[in-house]
Amino acid sequence: MDFIEGKNYSTELTRDKFIRDMNSAIGETRRAAGRLFDVFRNAYQSLSPYHFEQFLDAIDLEKSTINKLKKICSSDYICSNLEVLPSSWGTLYVIAGMDEITVQELVDRNRLTNKTTRTEVFDIRDKVVQETTEYISNDTYENLVDNSPDTHWTDMPEFSNDEEVCHKELVMRFKTEKDYQEFQQLIQQSLSDKTKSIWFPNK
Repeated sequence: MDFIEGKNYSTELTRDKFIRDMNSAIGETRRAAGRLFDVFRNAYQSLSPYHFEQFLDAIDLEKSTINKLKKICSSDYICSNLEVLPSSWGTLYVIAGMDEITVQELVDRNRLTNKTTRTEVFDIRDKVVQETTEYISNDTYENLVDNSPDTHWTDMPEFSNDEEVCHKELVMRFKTEKDYQEFQQLIQQSLSDKTKSIWFPNK
């Protein structure tokens, strides 16, 4: 920011007020973000898949944000250890992409705490990847792991694909429960919240 000669700048008292107002706004933003995550997590854990999809359709969030929150909430480890992990859901999203065993080791060694920032988590993650890469070179990995198909298929049944090939797959969305019930009557099939796919006509 360049100094403009002749401009009537505010006093130090005004500066201090801006500092207080900005820090207050930052605190409110962080609390709002925490509240957003708490509500989303409670909905994820409490609602049926059908009603959770309705919840997602009704909330005013970007698809990318929803996907990040879902990734966090799908981690049993994170949801069971929130008290020892960073409170920022943006930071939790980075952690959700890491191996759970590695995260637990970082927590046990106090390298990852509830005070760790997202930038620090990025640095920790990159360092862990580098350490792992240095420890297991390509040659070492090939010696440690037998990737031949015969090894992994030992004592497994013969493979056969009896699944029928369908002509077309279709994803359907229903705005209301009434629409959903009418559709079941139309196709003469009973569906539940656990139903993921159906055949038509019914097999």
